[in-house]
Amino acid sequence: MKIKTLMAVAQNQIEWVYTERLALGANEVRIRNRFGTEKHGTMTAIVQGYGDHRGQMNEELGLYFGTGVAWQYPISLGNMNYGNVIETGSDVQNIPVGSQVAVSGSFQLETVARTEDCFPCPEGLDWRTAFLQDPAEFAMGAIRDGNVRIGDQVAVFSLGSIGLTTIQLLKAAGAERVVGIDPIAARREAALACGADSVLGADPEDLGWQIRQLTRREGIDVVIDFSGAVPAMQAAFRALAPLGTLVLGAYPNEKTATLDFGRESHHNQITIVFTRACSHPNRDHPRWDWHRIRRASWDLIVRGKLDGRPILDDPIPFDDLLDHYPRGLDPQSTSIKLTVAYPE
Repeated sequence: MKIKTLMAVAQNQIEWVYTERLALGANEVRIRNRFGTEKHGTMTAIVQGYGDHRGQMNEELGLYFGTGVAWQYPISLGNMNYGNVIETGSDVQNIPVGSQVAVSGSFQLETVARTEDCFPCPEGLDWRTAFLQDPAEFAMGAIRDGNVRIGDQVAVFSLGSIGLTTIQLLKAAGAERVVGIDPIAARREAALACGADSVLGADPEDLGWQIRQLTRREGIDVVIDFSGAVPAMQAAFRALAPLGTLVLGAYPNEKTATLDFGRESHHNQITIVFTRACSHPNRDHPRWDWHRIRRASWDLIVRGKLDGRPILDDPIPFDDLLDHYPRGLDPQSTSIKLTVAYPE
């Protein structure tokens, strides 16, 4: 049996690739996928290859060297799947056949995964909300790294799935005011549905001052930016209150514009924090690591603290994915989180 998978076979080249069905390990399950979704920012970087020229990361030294490439093509596309377990390995005890699970995986009809990588879905959990597991991990990491506290005023730049999940988590954490910023109107509307108190486009004159006006002119306590855009960071410097914090969570391309580190950023003594939930060690090591963040994120999903319905796009047929996928990578696309429905 051949498995059809959507793959980036080279930079800016996407194709269907057919591979043999995987054998099942003793501690693995086979999942018949019903829905799947993408991680927009990461897959854009992979498909367009804008990190390749930086070389590879030497994990031991924590340095990039300009040899090799960051992405080794071909790379399967897709982020998470939701479906039913149809087969279990000989040692599997806690995930029976018929269970509904969410799991990281490529766009393909079946996923084989270790039991520890599966998120069993309780009865009544909407599949759209189950798909918030991945953005929730990085949203939670950004909030924790930014030391957001109850009563804080926070702005979130870039309202993709991570930004919108961040808004929901900020409200659950007791933020007094959350401002969402994005140039795309549909995403701003989604931010309001996710609990944002105010939204702004990314292009009003003097965006930093516009944000300050929403915070009684005191300035924002924390800005969380998932855009990686220079204008967003410069606006954040202007919006932040003295001793405020800018949390950077994007993996951007190299900058063609420059940041002005004088003016507000210097006089107001801004703190800049880079966040990546899956990097080790965590800032709260050893009590917290990526695995604990993942567990805590899923617990919030199961307890109904997050809602994926305003975030995920209406699903498209799996077999039409090759036609839709490149359009979803367009920076002007109104898509938030591309979603597919697999055939019955």
